[in-house]
Amino acid sequence: MLTQKIITVSIFVFFLNFGSVYAESIHFFDQGLFNGRMWRLLNDSQKVIHITGLREGILLCLTEISDDNLIPDKLKKAMIDAGLFDRRRLLFTALGPADLTPHIDAFYKEPLNVNIPIVHAYRQVSMEFNHAPGKELEANLKQLRERFPIE
Repeated sequence: MLTQKIITVSIFVFFLNFGSVYAESIHFFDQGLFNGRMWRLLNDSQKVIHITGLREGILLCLTEISDDNLIPDKLKKAMIDAGLFDRRRLLFTALGPADLTPHIDAFYKEPLNVNIPIVHAYRQVSMEFNHAPGKELEANLKQLRERFPIE
């Protein structure tokens, strides 16, 4: 009987703790994307892996778009004319993932940026290294802070 009570209480305590952990973990996501709070929990290797995954995902998408024969030539031309393939918009820089992570760390040191998803932080940092105009950088950051505000 005592063993059964101990087991029951243990299960109850487990679910109480699980609920509080789950509630806290929600803050690591914004619109289904990892944000600055999650970034701060990653070690250096995990950060490099995350950035590498972003880059490879972009390359995969671009390859699929360029190889897709079902996309009409007129649409592909419109995509090129709209700057879809512009280097700054593709999130690439001459720096490798390991070189970018300290700059993303610095981005997240600003408290107003903590809810911004990692992919957007990566884009902002890449735009800086690709010499985007200051006004474009400021406007992008302002838009991100409005879209992902601090609660």
